[in-house]
Amino acid sequence: MSFPAQMSVSSQQELAQLQAQISALEDKKISLAREAYKVHISIRELQVRVARITNQSAPISRLPSDVLAIIFEELRHLPPSPIRYQPALVEIQLSHVSCRWREVALNTPSLWSSIRYPILHRDRSLTAYLDRCGECLLDVHIGPRSTSQASFQTVISTLLPRINRFRELTIDALGREELCALLSLFHNATAPAMKRLKLNCQDAVNMRDLSPIKIFQGGTPLLSDIRLDGIPLVLPSSGVTTLHLTAHLGSAAALSQTAFFDLMSCFSSLSCLHLMGFILGNNRADDFPAAPFELPSLRELLIHGNAVSTGFSFFETVSTPNIEVLSLENLRQNSLSFIHKFIASCPENFQRLRALQYLHCEFGDDLDIYLPHATPALTELSVSADVRLPLLRLLLNSDKQAVLLGTPALWSNLRVIKLQARKPWDGGNDSDSDDLGNGNGAISLISTLLFNIVSHRRRLGNPLAFVHFEGPFCTSLCHAFEELFRKEEQQSVTKVRKTWASDNSPDWSQMADYYGYFYRRAFFEKLQTGRIGQ
Repeated sequence: MSFPAQMSVSSQQELAQLQAQISALEDKKISLAREAYKVHISIRELQVRVARITNQSAPISRLPSDVLAIIFEELRHLPPSPIRYQPALVEIQLSHVSCRWREVALNTPSLWSSIRYPILHRDRSLTAYLDRCGECLLDVHIGPRSTSQASFQTVISTLLPRINRFRELTIDALGREELCALLSLFHNATAPAMKRLKLNCQDAVNMRDLSPIKIFQGGTPLLSDIRLDGIPLVLPSSGVTTLHLTAHLGSAAALSQTAFFDLMSCFSSLSCLHLMGFILGNNRADDFPAAPFELPSLRELLIHGNAVSTGFSFFETVSTPNIEVLSLENLRQNSLSFIHKFIASCPENFQRLRALQYLHCEFGDDLDIYLPHATPALTELSVSADVRLPLLRLLLNSDKQAVLLGTPALWSNLRVIKLQARKPWDGGNDSDSDDLGNGNGAISLISTLLFNIVSHRRRLGNPLAFVHFEGPFCTSLCHAFEELFRKEEQQSVTKVRKTWASDNSPDWSQMADYYGYFYRRAFFEKLQTGRIGQ
């Protein structure tokens, strides 16, 4: 017999009533929950409305949409943060701030014109970016690891048909096979709007016997800026004005002299040439041109120690009669002495030189006054800060002699001296610690040397206009220099400038190096930890 059958009639009636009440309360609970949800949605809608009204009172919300779009575009060109794990791309962040910002961002085609495949963009995001950028010119970064079957096909089917809109192209390869496969796509291509080209290859060992690669044989009439990482290249002659031969981080890719001569013959219109990569030196007479290549338009030249470390001699192969800015970086003593001797023996090529920069160079004992005599138009001198500073000591000694004997001062047009303090003063193996044992002594010597130069220049009637301290460790040096003037109670006409960072702001190629470098580092970390399939 079931349990309810044992109940009395009154108990069964009470149980039925209770179950009915429970059922009614459950229905009411569901109804109230639905009502509460509707109230919650209403509250959220009112809060959003309140937030929009409040945001409209903010100064930035009163900016017109076109001005806001210009600000967004400027933010996109800021250098990336050096932190390891990056947040979302700036265009993504801007489009998630508010409804209005998202509307402005999505209606600003140029904000979505940077394509980095497959570093940051996969097939889905690549399609979204290309849809949002409309018909804007594109800044395209291809690689590394872009020659897998799916990625390579995407490059051919999605990016290559839009080559007429390429404004900037970076090809970043991990190996020779990947580089050659990508460059083969552009052999006969025509890029009517392309202005900048950068080629990187991580595999330096297998690049040295690579034959010159012909690309863009269809023409690149607007191409003006090329950055190469030890890659022999043949391009149609065009109005290229900037050429950087770079050295990738950890790479020893080197151009042969023949490949270098081929580049010079293609780009006779260069106005800016940076030799930071390796160039193979060869003393055979048949490897040199019959006469030096003349670059009459060249105004700015940078020679890094990498370029001359294998015996390559730039000034024996290239003539620069109108050079105005010469930068020498990380040069050994023999290489620097050779350049000084060439300047002194061929002063006619340096009569227009107005800026001379030395960064971490080793000066020898053969420095003499022939260098200043060969560069009479110099107005700006930039050197790394260390206690030796032979060039400034030479200048001070000549100024003292001019004051005593009444002879003309060297570099009479000199108006700016820059000291670059990019190393800590207590850096252990730095030159200042070798001589003095501590950074305070180095700061005192350097500031005193500068103070004496400024004083003697003023007495000679050739006062300096600026003493510029540059670099992350320039503050203490600048303060010590200014303190000397306060102690002497002198009112100098020379102004003092101080900048924490270099004047050379990151450009488009450094942005490309940044993304490629972090991609490779993350990839190799996965290889080492066995997480490459994750």
